[in-house]
Amino acid sequence: MFSVVIISFVLLLAVISLTFTGFFSRFNILDSESKERSDELASACIEIARLKIALNNSYTGFDNNVSVGTGICGYKVESGGIIRAHACVNKAATFYTVTVDAAIPNIPILSFEENAELSTCPIVAFF
Repeated sequence: MFSVVIISFVLLLAVISLTFTGFFSRFNILDSESKERSDELASACIEIARLKIALNNSYTGFDNNVSVGTGICGYKVESGGIIRAHACVNKAATFYTVTVDAAIPNIPILSFEENAELSTCPIVAFF
């Protein structure tokens, strides 16, 4: 009788742990989708900044609230062709630093780097 209780208890624990594993894996999938969306938003802000540089080759400035579809991202263009862009979706943040060559008409990207150490949401001020 005692062994039946122990075996039932072990099976119950196994079922509960498997249930929670499925429950938490749904949140991991949601987090990866949010990170993908923030990545695309930050990339869109980089393209907007490249367009502003193409229209005015000496452009420097920033915009913290660029609406792209249903999301919001921000960018900062610094002298020397450095673009810093960020986006945040459901507490998943993406921060990019991009170097471009403003002297060439199609504004090619020379370097593209993600700044993982700045990955906190919500974004209060531009970095």
